Amino acid sequence: MAAVPTPLLKPHDYTVAWICALAIEMAAAEAMLDARHPALPTVPGDDNTYIAGRVGSHNVIIMCLPAGVYGTTSAANVASQMRLTFKGIRFGLMVGIAGGVPSADHDIRLGDVVVSKPTRDSGGVIQYDYGKAVSGGHLERTGVLNKPPTMLLTAVTALQSAHIADKSRIPDLIADLAERRPRMREKFTYDSRREDLLFEAQYNHIGPAITCNGCDRHRLVTRAPRDGNDPVIHYGLIASGNQVIKDGWTRDRLARGLGIMCFEMEAAGLVDTFPCLVIRGICDYADSHKNKQWQEYAAATAAGYAKELLSMVHAVHVADTVNLSSPTKKIPVVRSSKALSKSWGSSTWLPWQHGDLDEAIFRRISAYEHENVHRRLAHKRVLGRVQWFLDHPDFKAWLEEKKFSRLWCSGKINSGKTMIASAAIDAAKSRSKEHSAPTVFFYCESDRPDELNGSYILSSLIEQLCGYLRAKDRGYPNDVADALNRFFGKKRVIPDFDDLKDVFIQLFYHIPDTVYIIDGLDALNPDQSKDLFELFRFLFCGSGSASDSRILIFSREQLPGYTGIPLFMAGIHRISTTSNVTPDLQTLRNRKAYSIRGESCGVYGLSLDWRYQVQISPGEFFVVGRVFAILWHEGRGQQGTVISDFISQGESTQGQFTRGRFGEEIFSGIRRMVVVRAMSESAWCLPITTYSGQGVAEPGIDPAKHAIIYMRGSVPTCKANEPRMNKEPLEVEPARPDEKLDEMSRLNFGKVYTVEHNVKVRPIGMISRSSMAKFRGYVSNEFRLGI
Repeated sequence: MAAVPTPLLKPHDYTVAWICALAIEMAAAEAMLDARHPALPTVPGDDNTYIAGRVGSHNVIIMCLPAGVYGTTSAANVASQMRLTFKGIRFGLMVGIAGGVPSADHDIRLGDVVVSKPTRDSGGVIQYDYGKAVSGGHLERTGVLNKPPTMLLTAVTALQSAHIADKSRIPDLIADLAERRPRMREKFTYDSRREDLLFEAQYNHIGPAITCNGCDRHRLVTRAPRDGNDPVIHYGLIASGNQVIKDGWTRDRLARGLGIMCFEMEAAGLVDTFPCLVIRGICDYADSHKNKQWQEYAAATAAGYAKELLSMVHAVHVADTVNLSSPTKKIPVVRSSKALSKSWGSSTWLPWQHGDLDEAIFRRISAYEHENVHRRLAHKRVLGRVQWFLDHPDFKAWLEEKKFSRLWCSGKINSGKTMIASAAIDAAKSRSKEHSAPTVFFYCESDRPDELNGSYILSSLIEQLCGYLRAKDRGYPNDVADALNRFFGKKRVIPDFDDLKDVFIQLFYHIPDTVYIIDGLDALNPDQSKDLFELFRFLFCGSGSASDSRILIFSREQLPGYTGIPLFMAGIHRISTTSNVTPDLQTLRNRKAYSIRGESCGVYGLSLDWRYQVQISPGEFFVVGRVFAILWHEGRGQQGTVISDFISQGESTQGQFTRGRFGEEIFSGIRRMVVVRAMSESAWCLPITTYSGQGVAEPGIDPAKHAIIYMRGSVPTCKANEPRMNKEPLEVEPARPDEKLDEMSRLNFGKVYTVEHNVKVRPIGMISRSSMAKFRGYVSNEFRLGI
């Protein structure tokens, strides 16, 4: 590559960021440079490694994610650090490989290029793996990520127009790469010996081999031959998330109805905070047959398109745009709570100011582990018992439509308020993810008296708001950073409630559209929490109220020491659990799923069974309809468990009783289950039981809650004395030919277990395509849950 005849450029001279996730993508990007520039020093806080160079008239900085660290968050972190050093960057190109989604509308082949293009309802990229993005077994439109800059969209249009008359320059650019970089020729250029195989979505890869030599070629999708081998460029929607998609059925389920063209793992972390265009070369079909044979060539085709696109962007126009480091946002700041009567709700607007907090100080703000508490309490929810609240018009008007800022869910003790609160938090977090706004929450638990005071609660809310700013790289107001450094630094000054209130008020105005949820407010001692109540009342009812922030309170009808919430917080809307829900608390008390961690409760024979593994990619394993076996631990006598159900399914491993760490007697063995709802860290599952070989003839069993479940190739079996089940049998397509189910297997729709993703499991199969519609209908009817 030609040496640079010009003097060393400064960091602010670089205007284009070229971002990659893999080493092969970075190699392809570097190979497209017209000239490589000497390395540049970075500033403290920027841990990235860069390749500097020129593409046409553009000075370009190429960067790559840290080795082995992928996903939307990693991409966002790399971009935010880059902006510390290269303050002249105007836009970015996210360039790399992806899994394609071929369809009747889009004939996508390996080596083709997909470019993000906005639609009426989307900015070109949609995040599919958080909250409502995966809801009811299909991908919903939930919020819109930012569009690429107009300058890039204009260049895309110009390039599309050029390709109508002339072919793309991508093949020529790759040929030039091969000539200049002979070592890259073998893998980064087109090779007709590589097979482009698209199998039916429901047909899984056979065997451990990376090739498809053992797969049934009769299950290939027939496609019309193309005239040549040049890559085709597609424009449309790209789905992004933190999970690798490698299941054809899951791929089509997520993409259905939205016209998604490919799946990747980084773009959603960039486009909302960093103006960029996403360019992806298709290296596989996001199914179980995926391998790495096409990755280098796909990286080269994407890099070739990026270079061709830059030739359509005029450097002078780039220089005229605003750089990404310009401090253009403004925030309201309240200086001191000692002047609240004058300043609340009438804050002056000051320029955006950034303060710093190191990791140690951030960890000291609060000892309350809000996410761990939430997972513990959400784990106790019983499927179908809280949906009425999520569907309530007042809850939707409060959360989604923002018609009012204050909502109160009241009810008697043990009426299920905390279960509802955990579901409301999940719903609010999902909505917050779509709108790039936080949800902060606190559970007031009466058996944790040390946590039941205003300062403790306020410190947790502050920590959550600061965590949101850290995740979004938005920076802290200087006054907030100074105060937290003073309170939690090396020379700590223990803050009182008023000190924390000052910090919280500034964050409250600094982060609008925040959802606050407090459960169990009646558990607080009024003498210790009066100031907190008054703060909430002022922020949400008084002159200090912010237009878009909202609060949801869960409590009994009366607050100790107060006349009641309606008078304490005037105008609040109310939903009562007493008049809306009939809780099945006995089900909650009896059910307890033991997640399997390292010790496996001492059952070494089970924990060493090599077939059972914690899934590396649980989002791909725990999908609706998955039938699996699990190493299960359950308290003796829980829900009248029949021990033979654990060992009657053909497993060689026998179950046994052991003692847990607190002396409780625990049975450990094998269970089979079916996923009915997949979530980010756990799944709701139905158990498969045989009832000691008696089926639903076992006394006390409700036949209406059961269905026969059987393996493809066998015949559904019903004992002569079994009562009639009104649900039709469900067929399972085996994961391997030797997989079997006991002929008396019955799927129990009357029990739901929460299975965390840290358990050891092995796949048995999937509810077959012919039975899936029935299965979804049964789940919907039983639980009012669309899947």
